[in-house]
Amino acid sequence: MDSDTNQKYSNQIYTVLNVALLYPKNTKHGLIMRLGHYELDTTIDEYQKLLNDIASDEKTLVYLDTNILAYMYKLHANARKEFYNWVGVLKNKQRIFIPNWAANEYSNRVTTGKLRDYTNGSGSNKNVTPSNANKMYEALYEMAALFVDDSILTKYGHTADRAKYLSDFRDAINQLDKYTKPFNTQFNVGEIHKEIADNFSDIVLESDVSVLCARADSEGPSRFQHRLPPGFEDGGKDENKFGDLIIWFEILEHAASNKASFEKILFITNDEKKDWVYAPTSRVQIVNGHRKSIANKKPQIKIAHPRLTDEFKITIGHDRLTVCTLANLIESLSKQQPTHYTNIAGAIQIDIQTDSIDSSDDEGQLEQEKTQTDDVGGEVIVGVVDNDTAEIGLEEENVEQDELSLHDEDTPFEYLEVALHDSHYSSEAPGEINEIIEQLKSHNWYQQNPAITKVLSVLQHDCDPSAVFVLGRNIYQSACGNSQKATEFIASLNTKLSKLDDEVANHLLTGMVFEIYFDAQGHPRDYTKFDYADTVLSVMTKDRYEGAREYIERKIDDANIRLAFVPGSSGEPKLPITLKTEPQEDRENRYKLTSVVFNDEELLVDDNDGRSPKNYNILEIRDIISNHYSVPTWALDNDSEIKVYGPVLIIPEDKKLSV
Repeated sequence: MDSDTNQKYSNQIYTVLNVALLYPKNTKHGLIMRLGHYELDTTIDEYQKLLNDIASDEKTLVYLDTNILAYMYKLHANARKEFYNWVGVLKNKQRIFIPNWAANEYSNRVTTGKLRDYTNGSGSNKNVTPSNANKMYEALYEMAALFVDDSILTKYGHTADRAKYLSDFRDAINQLDKYTKPFNTQFNVGEIHKEIADNFSDIVLESDVSVLCARADSEGPSRFQHRLPPGFEDGGKDENKFGDLIIWFEILEHAASNKASFEKILFITNDEKKDWVYAPTSRVQIVNGHRKSIANKKPQIKIAHPRLTDEFKITIGHDRLTVCTLANLIESLSKQQPTHYTNIAGAIQIDIQTDSIDSSDDEGQLEQEKTQTDDVGGEVIVGVVDNDTAEIGLEEENVEQDELSLHDEDTPFEYLEVALHDSHYSSEAPGEINEIIEQLKSHNWYQQNPAITKVLSVLQHDCDPSAVFVLGRNIYQSACGNSQKATEFIASLNTKLSKLDDEVANHLLTGMVFEIYFDAQGHPRDYTKFDYADTVLSVMTKDRYEGAREYIERKIDDANIRLAFVPGSSGEPKLPITLKTEPQEDRENRYKLTSVVFNDEELLVDDNDGRSPKNYNILEIRDIISNHYSVPTWALDNDSEIKVYGPVLIIPEDKKLSV
């Protein structure tokens, strides 16, 4: 499938779940799959966890579509690198491939000089260039020179006269140039093509495409006439109308020959046409601890067409076929290892939001979804972000004193027990803060991002402390799921909090730090949630946040949590990481790592299985230790001769890092 399909895949997941998750009591799975699903007994969160598990399972074969290669031209360099790293891990285990026909579709763009069609300078973003932006601002300047006078400036709060206004306007336009110039070098078509060739050439299947083409020519017309997927939506094309079908034949052929070693198939594609996937009418959402049937919208879960699953099962012998977009793959992987996918997650969210803004059809659909309700199984089904959906918040009934968390007189804050055990936090009370909390709990980027933008505007001086505390927890949770706006909020946390009343800022920060060390039941985490802790813990060292420091210190003491770094401390003296190395005489800039000591513990231990990573750099070792021991990177010191990022540190074959 080439990217010419120009499909919107904003927040879809396409997968066939294990029958035990979908219909645990149903024994007629084959019949249901052939007739299609009306309702999915699964939540978005469960769905994403399953998708992560499938992608991470060493028994899963993964195939990439043409449009995934094409999408590399929409990503900046760091985002591409994160995807290449993920592909590299799977390549080492020989479980990721590109159908030969997908490679053929891509190479056709290369040989006809049409690679630039894949870039952000095409499609809905074809006019978004530094040159065009400059022309637009020049036009605005000319308009201002013609129409703006002193009376208009006074009306809109400008104290300077017209001449000064125009001079400042011109200076602002000139300043933009230094910010837009990097766009011209970020998406170098030739460089990106080289990266694609270097990273993907060795995983292209060696299928005989001439045989597959002949089969598609023979079977395709009949399949399309009877709307047998995939590809019947392309039946009107003059060229490559059987492309989807050929790729499908390749996947079936290769999966069948490898079914003894691989039990699951994952096809990653940004194509969401109806000849590949469909959306069941309803799915499940957890409301007040109960599973409720809601409309399968915003986000919409789509699963493989039942006829595809049926053909797959007949050919392979099982129906463990999963199809997903790159966006949903990254969102699901982000739930487990957010810092591995920060850049690509952010880039994908920006691209999808831009597509949504540019699409008038999407706007009409969104408006329709705001008002539409369906009746399923006797229950009213509402969209996930519909105002009728129950909100997460405080219960309206009076709270008895013994429900409050215990505190001593020196502690300035107290929070409801349901705030500390936020899995029990009620979903009944109205209020803007609680609306935001509910959207952040959706586990969906496209609800979380707009919610984050409202945070500062709703946090007034008289906000309920427990609600603000829970909001802080959920902002941090959203950042750990790589919500773009949440990670931006954390990155500029000090500035954001400076706009709030002191006590409100302390409550919000306390919630964030509490989330690092305590789980949804209010119990100490087995492993701290340390992905974005560097900034949060740095901000907490400031004098303004004494209340937050005192509360967190008391909770950690009460829970008897032993930490190498106490949150709230300044990180001085820094904790040393001691590395011992030996230069590799025959290899420049490479060193044998013979010892790694932290916290008086030797971290280089025997490797019994020989499957652990062997190559690191100094920053990677620092980050591993930071996460494992819950110490901010700014509180660590590199106590070794190697101080720079560049050298490769090689662990001996019989050793591994124990963290």
